[in-house]
Amino acid sequence: GAAAPKGSLAFSVRDMKANEAEDVALLAFKSHDALLFSEHVYYPARIREMNNTGEMYSAVVLGEDESVVGHGALVFERINAKVAEMTYGVVAERYRNQGCASKMVKYLLGYAVSKQILAVYSYSVTNHIYSQKSVMREGFNEVGLLISSSPASRLWLNDPDETPARISNLVSIKYLQEPGDETLYVPERHLEIVQDIYDNLGQSRNLVSSSTESGLPKGDTLFYLFTDLQEGWVLIGLQDYGPDLFFRVRSQLDQAIRQNAFSVWLSLPMTHPATVSIVSE
Repeated sequence: GAAAPKGSLAFSVRDMKANEAEDVALLAFKSHDALLFSEHVYYPARIREMNNTGEMYSAVVLGEDESVVGHGALVFERINAKVAEMTYGVVAERYRNQGCASKMVKYLLGYAVSKQILAVYSYSVTNHIYSQKSVMREGFNEVGLLISSSPASRLWLNDPDETPARISNLVSIKYLQEPGDETLYVPERHLEIVQDIYDNLGQSRNLVSSSTESGLPKGDTLFYLFTDLQEGWVLIGLQDYGPDLFFRVRSQLDQAIRQNAFSVWLSLPMTHPATVSIVSE
């Protein structure tokens, strides 16, 4: 039903139990008029599997009748990773504006601290401010904007006759430990904005915009690929560079175009000296 008056409903947050995966999947599906998350959260078996393997840690919000009325999770790119994404945050309409999201963020951060996680990041949709506010209140800082990264939704339109546009996402991060002091190699044209990002984080980093390395390294090109064709995006992440770098990236880009991806993101390691020269090429 419609949202209750602010602060009028009692709720609690705890770890998700395996038998609540069905409730979480149904809640995620009912709470939007589009599939706004990656597909994992819509399949109870996948939710359970990810929690069992350590790929994801789920917490739930329980309403006054002990039913599941909210969910949030930390997702790790690999087992024992020291950086996690805070995602799959959803609250039933009746329990919105009760403080559920903020309490969920605190709960998940508490778990991250207990596991000695270095940093937690999140993507907040820009078609409303609620998810942004819930992380900003807990000390997250803005570090980027992903343009048109999520499918269009009519859920938050002021005019029902308005044609919805694709949704962008604000990227935010919170460090839970002091980061390392390694040198970061940043292309000249990106140097100012990268410096501004670290200033906003209150951190001092050694940023270098030149390198003695030129051309492509002789090792193997190592990359990872994340894609969600339901949402319409592809992330190509480079871990190391080799002679076939541009061929490999071009091949992945061509494939993304054939799959009608709306957004393609390229992630490069700033700890690699060759990044400075590779970007210019």
